[in-house]
Amino acid sequence: MENDVMKVILRVSYLSLVVFLILFFTLNSSAQSAGIEEWKVRSADLSSIAYGNGIYVAVGSSGYLVRSTDGTKWSAVSSGITDDLYDIVYGGNLFVAVGGSSVITSPDGLKWTRQSEDSSIYANSITYGNGIFMALESSGNVHTSPDGIHWTEHAISALSLPYLSDIGYGAGTFVVVGYSGAVWSSSNNGSTWFQGNSGSTATLWSVTYGNAEFVAVGESDIILTSANGTTWFKFSSGLSITLMDIVYGNGIYVAIGGNSSSDAGNIYTSPNATNWSEETSPTTDFTFSVIYGGGAYLIAGGPVLRSTNTTDWTIVHGGATRPFFASASGGGVMVAAAGGTFLSSTDGIRWTFRRDGTDSYSGGDYGNGTFVFAGSSGAIITSPDGAVWTSRLTGTSTGLESVAFGNGTFVAGGYSGLIIRSSDNGEYWYGTTTGTSATIRAITYGNGTFVAVGSGGTVLTSANGAAWSPPLSISSDELRGVVYTGSKFISVDWNGKVFASVTGTSWTQTADLATWIHDLAYGKGTLVASGAAGTILTSSDAINWDSHYPGSDSWFYDACFAFNSFFMLGTDGTILQSVSKFPWILFNPATTGVN
Repeated sequence: MENDVMKVILRVSYLSLVVFLILFFTLNSSAQSAGIEEWKVRSADLSSIAYGNGIYVAVGSSGYLVRSTDGTKWSAVSSGITDDLYDIVYGGNLFVAVGGSSVITSPDGLKWTRQSEDSSIYANSITYGNGIFMALESSGNVHTSPDGIHWTEHAISALSLPYLSDIGYGAGTFVVVGYSGAVWSSSNNGSTWFQGNSGSTATLWSVTYGNAEFVAVGESDIILTSANGTTWFKFSSGLSITLMDIVYGNGIYVAIGGNSSSDAGNIYTSPNATNWSEETSPTTDFTFSVIYGGGAYLIAGGPVLRSTNTTDWTIVHGGATRPFFASASGGGVMVAAAGGTFLSSTDGIRWTFRRDGTDSYSGGDYGNGTFVFAGSSGAIITSPDGAVWTSRLTGTSTGLESVAFGNGTFVAGGYSGLIIRSSDNGEYWYGTTTGTSATIRAITYGNGTFVAVGSGGTVLTSANGAAWSPPLSISSDELRGVVYTGSKFISVDWNGKVFASVTGTSWTQTADLATWIHDLAYGKGTLVASGAAGTILTSSDAINWDSHYPGSDSWFYDACFAFNSFFMLGTDGTILQSVSKFPWILFNPATTGVN
């Protein structure tokens, strides 16, 4: 009897749970079908790197954090915050990272704790020395702590100070540098500060200690050295670029630059901080931080670079600092392009650096076993797997903005109404006549039709990518994205007006999102629009839209559906992936005691 009662109770409980789940997911069907309850940062630029106790940790935008025990294999770790992290240091058996209004700590780089007393600290740099952590605010205050938890504030000066950019420690002295040649030093743990004379008004970006001297670097070829942090001597590096960071290790100074595209990714070395040599760098992306630890030099920015001898550098972790403008997915691989930097992933979580280049790519698609990306000056690049790439001749120097595949043909569109096509996986390209001078911003294919959209609200259609219909205009604003849902074409303009069409020739406005929109993606019955300052909007019908905040204020220039989830790609090399907080749970009666 008791067993029969227990069976009834279990059956009722089980059925009640099933009913609850059905109601819950029905009420949340829009969000659940999209799997967009939560966004995870999968890649972002890295602003700083640190080493301690056999562990490397690098931090960056939107709380992005990666960790390695050998400097070659890296894994993302949750920092527990979404603030941009600007700097990290190791000392006293503890990693401490700062950024926004956050201070986070970890003994091993795996489990991180946001400290409760940090709400008044807005630090952009941190160092460790003489048993204390010292965090620098750019406005002129420092905060000291013996444990990374309890902090004491000190003012460097009662006067208004220029922007202060970096803090370093050596020989019992803390040194701060900044704009207008500012240098300050303290030998009593930040209680009092003395202003040094740099003899320069140039911006100083970084300071380090090594070989019994402080060395500061910055713009206008400037190199400053000091034995005590107070008296400084000025030299010219002779490099004609801005140096952003410097470190001393194993008898060699390593400095990185610069702050413009022409010298981004550059690496320089010197035995004495006076005579410098440029090393061969594997990246043209920006880099922000350099360290020496564990017998190796590491540089962080977009990618992470590593060298044991300062002359041979390899990329050990893929990433970017430039905005992502294009992505594509197919064959179990997703590819993302930031400028000329290409990353690929087979799961959306782990990203691998694939190539670097000077062209900037703005559109991409996958079809017939081939990735095709298009960009500046008529550049086209193709790959069978996202790893090995081949540049193709297009016969044009006009910039290309978009790519789509359909019916065995790739179509690429760009400025001045240019549309070119290829029916051999992007190897050879042929021009077409469009009858418009509008910039073609986006192209899609569906129901046997290519639809191209662009500036001036222009829409073009074609059955084969060769012959195009006369252009029509459906908006006074530039159309930024277009997708096919299986039954309708959906397009969105720069200011958020949404349009729908069954054929691509007759359009109806369905919504006004009243915000800047950059791109549109479709998957799992859901439309996703990406835009400015963290804007993400979703809809199942192009009429009713929901807003989502992903914890990042990046501008999302590209949206993609891959691996059964959505991706937002944008500024600061940011890649976000949608993750469902409440996945379906399958119950097996045989394992729950119900029979």
